[in-house]
Amino acid sequence: MMDEPNQIWASNGEGVSAWIQVNFKGPVQVTSIQYLNKANPGERNKAITIRFSDGSHSQVQLRNTQNIVPLEVQPTITKSVRFTIDQVYSSINNGGAFKIMGVPCLEEEGIVHKEQSNKIKLKCHHNIANNDAIQKRNYAVGDEFIAYCSDSCVGQQD
Repeated sequence: MMDEPNQIWASNGEGVSAWIQVNFKGPVQVTSIQYLNKANPGERNKAITIRFSDGSHSQVQLRNTQNIVPLEVQPTITKSVRFTIDQVYSSINNGGAFKIMGVPCLEEEGIVHKEQSNKIKLKCHHNIANNDAIQKRNYAVGDEFIAYCSDSCVGQQD
């Protein structure tokens, strides 16, 4: 399935457990998602799970409306987003349309950082003092940035 203007995902009668996944060419920090249920009330979803490539996920309850609604998500760096139907109002050809907003990330020498950003994600076993890629960003005295490790790295020993 290709992402095309004025198109909407339909599950072909699958209902609960049907899913669609959006794969990005590289890491993206997803900052917000909007959702549009289908026009036919017999094809609308009641609850979906949003799952990111790092394994984090959240279930979202949906209103029985065809209005565009914002979905509550925490900013997450990911390479994909999967939407799974958990509950339906009725089951014909459930689906919907999603608008995913975010910031492309760059990967270089053991770090992931957002373009034009002050937030840097360190990969396991890297730190600020020994990572040349951070030095290449030309920070000046007084500049600020946030460096953090993924949850999978916390507590690991060398």
